[in-house]
Formats: sequence, C-alpha cells, structure tokens
Amino acid sequence: MAHDRFHRDLLIDSDDAAIEAAALQAIWLAAHGKDPWGADVATLRIVTSRFVADPDALHRAAATSGLVLDLVTDTATNPATGHQLGVWVDWRRADLTCLIQHPRNHQ
Repeated sequence: MAHDRFHRDLLIDSDDAAIEAAALQAIWLAAHGKDPWGADVATLRIVTSRFVADPDALHRAAATSGLVLDLVTDTATNPATGHQLGVWVDWRRADLTCLIQHPRNHQ
C-alpha cells in the first residue's frame, strides 16, 4: 500500500489510476533498493487486489529500471491489507536493501 506525495498535477480519479500510481511508486522504490545492492537486474513482485488496466505499461516501466515485474492479482491474500493505516514509513531514509530476498540478507 503506497502512501506518498505525488506530483500536484497528477490526477488520481479512479481505482485503476490509484493502482497504477502505487505500482509505479513500487517500481521506483525497488529500483532504488536494487542499486545499492549492486544488482544489474532484480525481480519485483507486486500483488494487487484487482486487475491492472494496462499491465504492459508497468512491465515497460519496470524493465526501464532494470526490474522484471511479477504482477499478481490476489483479492484474498493481498499483503497490503495487513498494512496499518496511519503508520508512515519514510522510505527515503530507510535501508531499502532489507527488502531484497537473498541468502546474503539472512546470514
């Protein structure tokens, strides 16, 4: 679930637009987590609660950032449903490499 500041001219007027904006933010975040790790490419898994209107656009955005997008629609077990409303995580100051699932992170 993305809670962030977006450009003031960005119009989010539908669920589809909200899902796309959140997915693009996740792609941006994953790219910034991948770079300090030193990886040329990584797989990003995004789980949405409904189908994405233009999945090809998200795949292109991910590829541009050196990411392979694993886009999943799962209404029953979407991880974002467990997010506590009102809890803010400042990803600009967090160690994004902790999001990478790799044996090197679990030693």
